[in-house]
Order: sequence, then structure tokens, then C-alpha cells
Amino acid sequence: MSSKCFAGIDVSMNTLDMAFSTGDEVVRVANNGTGINRLLRLFKKTPPALVLFEATGKYHRRLAQGLQDAGQPFVIANPRRVHRYADTLGQSAKSDPIDAVVCAAYAASREHTPTRLPDRETLELADLVVRHVQLTEFRTAERNRLQQAHAIAGSHERFLTSIAEAIERNDEEIRQRIAARPEWAEMSALYRSVPGVGAVTTAVLIAHLPELGTVDRRTIAALVGVAPIIADSGKTVGPARILGGRMIVRNALFMAATTAVRMEGTPFHTAFERLEASHKPYKVALTAIMRKMLLALNGIARSRQPYNAALLEPAAPAAPLKLAAQRVPKRKR
Repeated sequence: MSSKCFAGIDVSMNTLDMAFSTGDEVVRVANNGTGINRLLRLFKKTPPALVLFEATGKYHRRLAQGLQDAGQPFVIANPRRVHRYADTLGQSAKSDPIDAVVCAAYAASREHTPTRLPDRETLELADLVVRHVQLTEFRTAERNRLQQAHAIAGSHERFLTSIAEAIERNDEEIRQRIAARPEWAEMSALYRSVPGVGAVTTAVLIAHLPELGTVDRRTIAALVGVAPIIADSGKTVGPARILGGRMIVRNALFMAATTAVRMEGTPFHTAFERLEASHKPYKVALTAIMRKMLLALNGIARSRQPYNAALLEPAAPAAPLKLAAQRVPKRKR
């Protein structure tokens, strides 16, 4: 374990529990501006090399912004990885102070790449995109209820009208914000040159996948969660599956790919037909198209050129992610 001082924070809706990797004391403060300022004063007295806490929806947002504004390096960790690390320590008990100690130990256990938050405009756009998803889910649920309604159908219809108006206002706000920022407006036009990619997918990409064009094909596929992960053990060869990644981006790509494979004459349609002809399951084939579409978008973001077939990656399937192993030569008899 490193001799440097690291800090771990357990984030909840109302409180923040902080522990240093060099001690056992846990400090609890309120999850508000006053509490965060108190932590920053503690960090001035005992500067941690890194502060680590789990992603918790929106509860960690104010903390992360406060740390970034103060110039304190921090990591927003995947909760699954922190929990698995706790298992390796044999730590089965769970409480907020214990979780803070585990986060501090995890921060000290390995090298971490500090997190860098997007600017405030990007965060606000991301919230608007999430709100679009929420409202469309509300609309779908209400339409399903309407099918079972009889005497009170009018109530459902009025609510659906209200939801439609809310979606339109929210989407107009998204359009205005993208148009007002030249870089976003440029990228929006470039992304929409890809068959199947519309306004919603474009907004999701701008707000929730700023890494487009800055990383290689394998990294961007892993970030979104469309990279195949193998599951082999001994003589058993399990099916490769996708795992993790940014769900909101993956869902948007799913809808875009569903549209693209129906557009005859496009490389996506041709590739999908070829996969179906080779008896690939529908979702497997569509996931391959999602990955192909993502790689095209990555090329567009890097080159700042509109879509063309040359931006698509080679047709050969990507190798599943696995540890490299040497073949053991057979013994000659």
C-alpha cells in the first residue's frame, strides 16, 4: 500500500463520511456547501494525493464540483469495483463510516486516473437529455395505462397532452443550447450525417460521451459498453457478452441502429443482412451494428468530416477482450 495519504468519502443524500488512508478516524459532515467547505479545510491541513468516492447519481455532484474548483484531484469510482475490493479485504460489514474507510484503502491500493468534470454548460445539457428520457418513459407508461382505461380515459389523454408539451419544451431547450454553442452545433451537424442518427442521439452523444474522437476504437467501445467480453473457463466456451458502460448512450445507439438497419443501401443495412444470413441472433447482430456506428461516429469526431463509408471500421469482428495467453506446444511422441 502506498505511503501517501489518500481520502475516501462515502456519499449519501444528506451526509458525507470522510476517512484518510493513514488513520482510522471518520469525519461526518453535511452534504451541502458548508460541509464540503469543512472537508476542504481539512484537506488543506492534510493534503491527500487523491480523494475517491463512488458514483451516486446526483448526490456526489456538488462534492465533485467543489473539489474540482479547489484544485483537489479526485476519482468518481465505479461502485461495483469498490464493492469487489471490499470483498478482497474480507469486509462483509457495511455502514457509511466503513464504506469511507474502504474507499480510502481502495484509493491507496492502485493507480487511479483523476476524474475531470465537464463544464457547467455540458452538465446542464446532460440533465436536459436525462429529462427527455424520463419524460418519454412517462409517456410510454401512460399510453399503456390508456389501453386499459375506460371511464377515465379522458384523464389519461389530458396527462398525455401535458407530457407531450413538456417534451416539446425540454427538446426546444436542448436545441437552443446546442445551437448557441458553435462547437456543439458543428458536431451536431456532423453526427446527424450518419444514417439513423437523429436529434436525440446527437444530444446524448454531445452531453454524455465527450470522449468521442479523443480515444481509440477499443476504449470508446468499452466506455459505451458494446465491447464483447468473453466468459470461458476450462473447456467451457461461454458466449461473449457486453457489460457495463454508459447506459444512456447505449440505449440511444440501440434506437439509432434499429433505424439504420432498415435504411436500404446503407452499410449498416448491408452489414446487418450479412449477420442475419450467418444466423446471428437479432440482438447480437444489432449490437455489432451499434459498435460499427459508434466507431464511425468516433472517426467523424476525430476528423471533423461528415459521414462516409470509409469511416467505418473493417468488417472483421473485434476480438473479445481477454488476457493474452501463450500456446503450449504439444509434446512429440
